Amino acid sequence: MTDSNALLQCAEQLLAAHGADDETVRRTVANRAYYGAYHACRDAVHRLQLPYFAEVSGGSHAREYKAMEACRAHHCAHPERVRALAYRCQRVLRPLRVHADYELVRAFSRDDMDQTLTHARQVTAGIATISQPLRETQQKARNTCGPSADQTRRT
Repeated sequence: MTDSNALLQCAEQLLAAHGADDETVRRTVANRAYYGAYHACRDAVHRLQLPYFAEVSGGSHAREYKAMEACRAHHCAHPERVRALAYRCQRVLRPLRVHADYELVRAFSRDDMDQTLTHARQVTAGIATISQPLRETQQKARNTCGPSADQTRRT
């Protein structure tokens, strides 16, 4: 099964195999890198059980980023990180991907590709460091901080 890291690795392997001289390669690398970051965000939205927004203009991508922007302390330990990653995806990465995929009359430079890869790597790494849902984190803390009430009663 393919995951977000595989998409980002595909972008990096494509660049390593073909170089950045061909604009089509640069655009394709940017596309795969963006989708690696997007799917990492999408996974985080589900893992953190963030709110679902049915009516968001901009489609499914905007809906995922809107959910991330709604992240608060009761969802995870570092909601500000989640919101910052959403901002980066929505305001930096997505416009680069739209440029790569749809604005073919405008050149897509090596710098555009490099920016996309850099931001996608940072978003993917950032998502990986976001803790589990706060409920799970609190449950694990309870389980590791001495015996539970049930264990105490048994002894």
